[in-house]
This record gives sequence, C-alpha cells and structure tokens, in this order.
Amino acid sequence: MGRLRVLLAGAAFGLLGCSGDRVLGDYPPSTCDLAEPPREFSDEPFSIATFWADREQAALETLRARVDSDRYLISTEQIGTRVEVQRHISDAFESQKLPDVFQVNGGSDVLRWVRERAPEATDVCPLDRLRDRDQWGDRYFPEALEPLSCHGNLYALPVGIHHLNVLFYNRELWSALADHARERGVELLQPEQLTTPYELLEQLRQIAALEASKAKPITPLALGNESEWPLTIVAFENVLLSLSRDAYETLWMGGLEGASEERRSTLRQTLQEMLAVLRELQSFSDASRSVSWQDALRQVGAGVALLTITGDWGFAQLDAESRAKVETISFPGTTDTFVYTPDSFAVPRELRKNGFPARSFLEDIVASKPALIDFANAKHAIPPRNDLSDTEVAALASENLRATYQQFARCGANKSCKLLLAVSGLAPPPGTDPCFDEMDSLLAFAVTGHDPSSDSSVPRRCASPIPSTSKEAEARLLDLLLQVAQRRFAADCR
Repeated sequence: MGRLRVLLAGAAFGLLGCSGDRVLGDYPPSTCDLAEPPREFSDEPFSIATFWADREQAALETLRARVDSDRYLISTEQIGTRVEVQRHISDAFESQKLPDVFQVNGGSDVLRWVRERAPEATDVCPLDRLRDRDQWGDRYFPEALEPLSCHGNLYALPVGIHHLNVLFYNRELWSALADHARERGVELLQPEQLTTPYELLEQLRQIAALEASKAKPITPLALGNESEWPLTIVAFENVLLSLSRDAYETLWMGGLEGASEERRSTLRQTLQEMLAVLRELQSFSDASRSVSWQDALRQVGAGVALLTITGDWGFAQLDAESRAKVETISFPGTTDTFVYTPDSFAVPRELRKNGFPARSFLEDIVASKPALIDFANAKHAIPPRNDLSDTEVAALASENLRATYQQFARCGANKSCKLLLAVSGLAPPPGTDPCFDEMDSLLAFAVTGHDPSSDSSVPRRCASPIPSTSKEAEARLLDLLLQVAQRRFAADCR
C-alpha cells in the first residue's frame, strides 16, 4: 500500500463555519483548532486509520456506530500493523493528506511526533484544552495518559488498555492432561503454580512425552509464525521480563548509557538466555508459517492446543463457547509486573482544516464511559478511566476483564506490583533507523531459522549485509539491542 487509502472518501479542505469555541485557536488554521462543530452540516468526511485486524474490527465498530451517520461519512482503513500505520502517517505528513484521527500505542508512536518541539509546532495536536475542560486528568488513570504526554501536554486520548504478559490455556484440556499424567505417575503443576519459564518448559516436556503415543497429539504450545511481531512480544514482554525485570528496563529505558562493560556483558548474556528459552518454547509449537496469532488462540479455544502467549487482545479472537474454556495468568515469573499499552487516538496536524470531526470523535465517543465499556467488552481492553462506579465495573462482560481492571488499578497504587509500558511504547519507533526496523525479522530468523529476506516485498534500507544464517542473525540482533539500550528514545518527554 503506497499511500493512505483511508482518504479515498475525500478530505474537507477550507474552513467550515463554526458555531463557537475554537478550542485551540491554531494559526495558521489547521486540524489542531479542534473547533466546535457547526450547528448544521451533513455529509462531512470523517476518516480513521487503524491497525486493528480480523475480529478486532468489531471493537472499532462499537465506536463507529456512535458517530452520527446523518452528518458524517465515515471512512476507515485497516493498515496491516502498527508499524505500517506509523510509516504511512509519516509519508502522509509530507503530502498533508491525512486521516482525521489515527490509532497509536502509548509512548513512542505519539512522542515521535512531538519531541523537542513546542505544542504549536508538533505534528500531532495538543488536546490540553479539551483535557482541562472535561477533567480528563482526574478521570483517567495517570499511567494511561502519561505515555501520551510530553512536558504536561496531552497528544492522544486512550480508548483501552491491554495487558501483554499473558499466558492463555485451555482449562478443560489442562485438567484432562493432568488426570492422564497422574495415571502414569506424573504430577503436572497447575498453570498458576509455575514461577519461572524453566518450570513452564519442564511441563511442556512432560506433556509432549505423554502425547507422543497418541494418533492425534495436541500441540503443547501454539505460537503464530505468520507475522514476526507476535514472537517479539513473547520474547521481550514475557520471556525476558520473566528472566530479569532489570534487563527489560535496562534494554528499553537506556540503561546502558555510560554503563560499564560488565553491565553490557550481563545484558548480552541475559538476551542470549532469552533466545535459548524461545527456541525451546518454539520446539513445542507448530512452526508452520501458515499459523497466525489468531489461529493460535483459536486452537487453544478448540482444545487442539494447550497454551499460547500473547496480549489479552487474544480474547477477541474466541467465540463465546471457546472463551468459556480459556483461562489466563500472568506469564510465569512476571506476576509482580503488569506490562501494558494504551490503545489511543491522535489527531494529525493538517492545514486548511479546522478539526471539528476529530473533536466530536474524541469528546463525544472516545471519552464516553458507555462507549468505553462497549469497546472493552468487544476488544477485551480495560477502560482507561479510573472513575468507573461499581455498577460500571460490573458491566464489563467477563470476570477476566473485571479482574484485569482491578489489577491495573491496584498496580498503579501499590508499589508491590509494577506497571511497565510495553516495548512498542519504549523502543525507537519505525523509521528511526532502518537497521532497528529489522529487529523483529532478525529475532524470528534467530529463533525459527526462517530467513525473512526471502519473502519481503519492502526495499531494504539497512546498510549492513543481510545475515546468511540464524547464528549471524542472532549476533546482529544482539548488537542492535545493545545499541538501543544505550539511549532512551524521546528522553525529553519522559
């Protein structure tokens, strides 16, 4: 996709009449005016760019359905992945042909457009006047707004919060396997009893041995290999974190800046250990490139696979019958940490538009508690607001959602449980360095042995030679990660 097809419905050029409050008073006129909508208008194009895919689009529909269709012509485009959205938005800023709002994760996706600039010169619009007027600062979890802010200015509004260090398992299948193992003198630990990735690996070994004699053995661990990014989440937000929270923070928060060679060596060794654990985990999975992360969830729900590892957005891939059979726990060794990302919307600065469609979407829909609850139930992302009443918490459709909301609230107030922003919010965003952009593919090559260069349609821009073996890919990956650990992206905003 060479450009943002989300704009095919057209863009509104020229200033439309306003009935009142031009909230930010931008000059020259741009979407950052976030003007009050006119009293009378119709057929106004309103465009949204997202990276929600497959059944996740049902969650977007809960927001779309609240837009006044008599007044707005809604155009949405699913642009593959978060990385592709960021790249396309970067290109679209050059042409000033932009969506009215676009989806971002909290952290790097937003801060890249505002760092080292005054609010009137940023590429995405400050939302401060709306925030202050509607008291968003008091009504949202601070940890939900902080990754979307720079020097006290708010640049995006969260619609949901996801939990990333999550192990999914089929409860009925685990119980049957435990009974089968007990008959053969083997005692399986319950999932919540697992405290390290090595204990998880030992359980997988025992289960694989028990299943080996069956005509149709179950898959102990389903991992989606169709795309590269799901393995990155397993690697960093789950395995690395379980091995060492200090290593996670050192890597993604600039912990090697000015550090000793001994500290560099320690991080490198932990990263090598992470890769070794990932290879073992991969050995219990179907390594086929045709298996997507969505397939992995559905296999667990159907009982043909026991476990998978991904963010809690995975629940959106399960039908009601399967969802009733699936449980989640924090990945072994990470129960004291909640890795999160705020799904959010930002408004790009575009000249000759006054931004009233974006304003309507943010204040009337994204900030609406009923809309957030509907969205949470469809997307399985907890509401980012801290002011839900007991009745509103009870309206969350599953016990898992309610428990996750309460866990996030406790972690924010209780230092015994730490909230950590996901890698997507801490790492250099797409386009920072063309070699950094290859880290997902290098990780996949190092762990699975699949050479990604053979099926990539994107022109390569990194000057370093393409690795020819998985061992070379591992060495390149470790070198890049150690470079990342020497600086903190958008440090002036954090």
